[in-house]
Amino acid sequence: MNLITVEVNTMRRVVTLLAVSFITSLSWLSTTAMAQRYMVIPPGLYEIEIAPTGKVLDLRREDMRTVQQWERGGVRNQQWNIESAGGNYYAIRSAQNGAYLTIGEYGNGARVIAVPRRDRDDVWRFESLGNGEVLIVHSSGLTLDNPNGSLNNGMPLQVWSIARNNNQRFRLAPVVGPFARRQPVDPIRNTGREDFDEGHRAGISDYQADLSRNYRRHRGEYNRFTEREFSEGYNAGYDDARIGAVRYDNSLGVLNVYERRYYEDGYRLGQQDARYGNYSDYRRYPGRYNRQYEPFFRRGYEAGYNNFR
Repeated sequence: MNLITVEVNTMRRVVTLLAVSFITSLSWLSTTAMAQRYMVIPPGLYEIEIAPTGKVLDLRREDMRTVQQWERGGVRNQQWNIESAGGNYYAIRSAQNGAYLTIGEYGNGARVIAVPRRDRDDVWRFESLGNGEVLIVHSSGLTLDNPNGSLNNGMPLQVWSIARNNNQRFRLAPVVGPFARRQPVDPIRNTGREDFDEGHRAGISDYQADLSRNYRRHRGEYNRFTEREFSEGYNAGYDDARIGAVRYDNSLGVLNVYERRYYEDGYRLGQQDARYGNYSDYRRYPGRYNRQYEPFFRRGYEAGYNNFR
């Protein structure tokens, strides 16, 4: 082998090493840029708003499985606990029943649903789009999507390939006020959830036993560190039991599922207003009903307000 051949081979090795180094650098930069896009979300209770419509993710009460869009009502089936699942991933759970947000199958157009138990893949990431808007990306790489940017209440949510269109833009609104509760510090033990669930069971039991609303009669089941979670669970359980036992006005006749939904929403909000000392006026919730269903919402609100105890 002569000197020229050795020099050529050496140059080839140098060029190859530089090429590999350049490709590795691009890969690292791409991975770093991707990681930086995904957000760190403080664990807590949120409403998930569909940015263009202003409506929120809603767990359909008729089946407690379908995830749809609906007018914001400040109710528990529109509130979601976001919990760290490690890395940039999060579990999203319904505040109504603790069910996990997931997808029914893989592929564009798959329905978004809530299930009682979480599999390893039932986790999500949040990618910032600026202006407080985010993509909510399933572990499959598909993102939460409002089909065709629908404005209709009751439209089920789906997942789709990332396009960053308006129908894939969401906002996270932290829940504050009487229905907010502390997020568990330890997501493995889920301490706060257990306290809330204990209170929920106690509230249902007290209503069914025809006892007045008073979570303090169960003071042996909580302490000063868990009282807030227990009391909020108790009030939610008491209300859920009352609504489940409601006998509708005879003048309304037999209600279909939509009429019953408006009646129950009104009943819950009437109870809420009575509990917090607000004067009775269902019209403070104009976004909760339309002209067609106003009578059902109004009757439910008045029944909830007047039957509060």
